[in-house]
Parts: sequence; C-alpha cells; structure tokens
Amino acid sequence: MIRHGQNHPVCARFAARLLLAAVLCLPLAEATAAAAHDLRVVIDISGSMKQTDPLNLRVPALRLLSELLPPDTEAGVWTFGQWVNMLVAHGEVTKKWKDLARIEAAKISSVALFTDIGQALQRATRGWEGPAEGQRRSLILLTDGHVDIDKNPELNGRARAQILGVRLPALIAAGVTLYPVGLSDNADQELLETLARETGGLHQTARRADDLHRIFMNILEQSTEVNTLPIVEGGFEVDAAIDELNIVVFRNDGGRVALRDPAGSEMTRDSRPRAVRWFEENPYAVITVPDPQEGRWQILTEPHPDNRVFIISRLQLLPEALPDTLFAGEELTLRARLVDGETPIEDTGVLQLLKTQAVIEHEQDATSFWPLQPTDDPGNFQGNGRFAGRTGLSSILFVAEGPTFHRSARRLVTLAPSPFSARWEGPSWVGKAGRITLQASSADFASDELGLTVLWTGPGAARHGSETRLPVGGSQSLLFAPAQPGAYQAQVAVAGISADGRGLLIHLPPVSVDAVVEPEVSPPPPPEPEPVAVSEPAPISVPAPRPVMADGIEGRWWLGFGVINLLLVPGALYYALRTRRRDTAAMAQRLEELEAS
Repeated sequence: MIRHGQNHPVCARFAARLLLAAVLCLPLAEATAAAAHDLRVVIDISGSMKQTDPLNLRVPALRLLSELLPPDTEAGVWTFGQWVNMLVAHGEVTKKWKDLARIEAAKISSVALFTDIGQALQRATRGWEGPAEGQRRSLILLTDGHVDIDKNPELNGRARAQILGVRLPALIAAGVTLYPVGLSDNADQELLETLARETGGLHQTARRADDLHRIFMNILEQSTEVNTLPIVEGGFEVDAAIDELNIVVFRNDGGRVALRDPAGSEMTRDSRPRAVRWFEENPYAVITVPDPQEGRWQILTEPHPDNRVFIISRLQLLPEALPDTLFAGEELTLRARLVDGETPIEDTGVLQLLKTQAVIEHEQDATSFWPLQPTDDPGNFQGNGRFAGRTGLSSILFVAEGPTFHRSARRLVTLAPSPFSARWEGPSWVGKAGRITLQASSADFASDELGLTVLWTGPGAARHGSETRLPVGGSQSLLFAPAQPGAYQAQVAVAGISADGRGLLIHLPPVSVDAVVEPEVSPPPPPEPEPVAVSEPAPISVPAPRPVMADGIEGRWWLGFGVINLLLVPGALYYALRTRRRDTAAMAQRLEELEAS
C-alpha cells in the first residue's frame, strides 16, 4: 500500500475497469517494446572456487537468471580459468535457449588452474567492437580472485594493467555496462570496482549462500526494463494488460511451493495447467504463467523477502536513468514515466487516480518513502528523494498504483562516502556562542566554493538558519549560542556542481548539542598558614659529684665545688622554666595575630 499524506479516492471497481480499458485502447507505437538487450555472463571455474563456493551455488544462480530473462534478449554464457570456454552459445533467448542453459549449467565446476580475467573479457565481448546503436549491452563477471595467468607475479601485473589500459577503454567505447560479482572478499575489489564504476555498472560481493541469487535478480532488474508487481500479504493483483507472469518463490528448508489463481484453483509443480512452465530447484521455484487470469493471485508458501513477481506487459513504469554512484546523504530528483508500449499515458482520468512514489531502502534496512508528483508532461512523474547517510548499496523502488493495476520497477545505486563532515567544537553553555566546523574534502567539483546551509532546531531556536560558502578542500566555522537548556540539533546541507556537471545537494548526519547552564565557579579558599616550629630548650646536664678524698686538699676542693653546684642547679632550673614560659606565650600571641589577619 502506498503511503501518502492524502487518502486515496474511492472509486467503483466498474469505473476503474473502464479507465483501464481506456488505457489499453490507446494507440500503440510501431515498436512494441524497449530496446533489445544483449546480456553475456562470464563465470570463474578456478580451483579456489572449491573454498569460496563449496556448494556450487553458481549453478542454481545461473539457472535462475536464465529463466527470468525476457524474450527480447540475446544472451550467452562463458566459463574461464586458464582457458575460456563457451558454455551456452550466444543467441536469442527462447524456451529452447533456457532449456539448454539449465542443462549446461550443471557443467560448472572448480577445476581450472589459473584466473585469466582479461582473456575471458576479450572472448566474451566478441562482436561488441563497434558502438551499441541503441542496443543495451551488459556483462556479468563472476569471480573470486585476482588476475592470475602465471606463477610469475610480474606477468600477472602486466595482464591486470592490460585489462585497465586496453580492455576497459574498448568496453566503454562499445557501450558495455559491467556488473562484476565477487564471490569472496579476497577478490581484487579495486579492479572489480573500477570496471563497474567506469562503465556505469554495479559491483556486488556475495558473502552468504543466498546472496548470489539476490544479486543476479538485482542485475536483471538493473540491466533490463522489467516491471514487477507488489506482493502484499502473500498475494498480488493481475490486470488485463499483463501478458505473462514470472513468479520467483523462495522456500525455507525445501518447503512446498504452491499458488492459488483468482478462480480458487491451486497449482503445484505436479498439478498445473499445461501452458504453465514450472522450474523448481533448491532453494527457489520459478513459475511462468502466460496470459494469466485477471484478479488476485496468492502464494501459498511461507513468505520470503526475496520473492518477486516479474511481468511482461505493454503497460510499463520506466524510471529515468540514475547515476550508478551517489554520495551518502545525497538528495536527488527522481523521475519516471508510465507508458503503453512507447506511448506515454495521457488519459487525465487515469492519471488523476494514479498514486506514485519512490521507496528508498538501504541494505541495512533503513527505508524512506518519497511521493512522485505529475509534471506538465503527461505520463511523467517526479519528486525528490534523500538517500541514507551511510555508505553501501541502496535500492529505489518506483511504484505506480491505480485502482485496478500496479506497476513497480527497481533500480540500485552505490552510496560512496560523503565528501563533507561536520562537528561541534563547543562550548555547550546556555547564552555562550559555540562553534560548528564544516570540512570539505578535495573531491572533484566544478567550482572552488560550495553553498553551505546550517539549520538549528531546539528550545528557543525556532529553526535558526545560517548560510555561507564552503571552500573545496577547506573548512568553515559558524557560531551558535543556545538560548535555553536542552537538546539542539543542526541540519547541515551542502550544494554544488560535480565535475561532470551534475547538481549536488548532500545532507550530513545531524549534529547534536546538549546545552546546559554554565556552573558557577566558587573563589578558591585562603591558603593554610605554614606551621611555626616550637624549639624545646636544651636540657642542662648536671655532672655527678666527684668522690671526695678525705685525706687531701683535692678532696676538699671537690667538696666545695659540689656545694656550689647544689646551690646553682635550682637557680638554673628556675631560669630555664621561666624562659620557656615566656617563649611559649610569645608564640601563642603570634598565632593569634596570624589568625586575625
């Protein structure tokens, strides 16, 4: 169900059918479909695949891709290691070609000695020497390693350089879009990313068992103009303009796959109409239903996020081409048109009842919804969409919903790191100006300066905004003073022109500030007085009286001296005690003076 601010108009089903009939009666252009598509698949069969693809999931993934190829496609499959071999001959995709691809896929192995990516690209692109001349040309390169043609590292380096210096320019001149798929983080990521970026393709890495099937479906949606139907509560609505259904149902633990048509009849692989093509392999089933009944179909198997309903119909939703790489946080104008064959839908009765939107989903499950509004050009819709502020893979699902029909088309982009950053340098006191600093990397831009807008929200901020210029490769600082305590947030956006002339508007992750009242600073306490040492008077030693000699003058002399000492000691003790009391009183008075000061 589409999410919009306004409610959908309520229309009678009969009137809605009349509107759809009006669409189907519009004159058709002589060309009955979009430009033809030439898809070539190159698969690594080197010995290292025994470790990176032990379950040989390349086989069911190739079968899934071949079953889903639309009828106006040419395709071919090659395998490579030391040598390059054609697995499925290049030619028009028919029922016979799909049957052959299903059989030959079983020959995919992991036995080759080397990984000659350059030779594989050269052999698989024969016939693409000239310009594309209106034909879409896509190449899927599936590998888990590096360029490896010899045990001599110097020869491997030369072979790698030849891919970038010779093969890549030739592919660009021929209008080839490369979709490299790494089956391991040990693959030459730099080489694969360069091949994708320079040709406008998409590089993806399969790290889990179920990634490869999802990646191949992503490439199918990215490289063709195939439309899908939304699956809601396990079911989908088929309208009269659909010529064929290709239903992909993934099953958990080998569960049973079954469908129920609008008439209430249940069908399985063993019980189905003769015209229904049913291919089932672990872990999925692909059911092709030509000329399907109009009404609600139900998938009776347990829901799975990778289930898809691809359709062939002259009533198509065609998104405008997107850059293969955007910056994280970039805002972009998204455009799509609804056509019958190659003729835009101009019936105002249909367009007035049509609701369109773009659903942007990041690989880490961040989802946002952006309405697409009709333009002055009939059948065309556009609106702005903002991508997640982090790197990775992002999908854009364009959706058109009418009373009796639905159309959706998916596109993928890679989000590169933002060339800008913002940080708060404080302080965070209420009423005092702090500083937010913006930094611009030296990414390629058409001018030396960029437009910078900072919008503050928070208590008392009332969406306070600032605008200035940001020098490329430099920085700029802006002041902001929180008016009240609380949480503030700065929304930062940078606008400019890329080196290739594309207008850029990039939103940075919000900068948060928690403003508080600056705490009062108390004066420091007075210093503690230094303690004054109190000296104790030295003790007076009194010598012991010497023995008196009774029979001589010396004895009598010492006797007299002892008498004198007995008279002096009490006087000395009295003097010492009196002096000590005086010093103690003086020291007490000084302490009182220090405390008073």
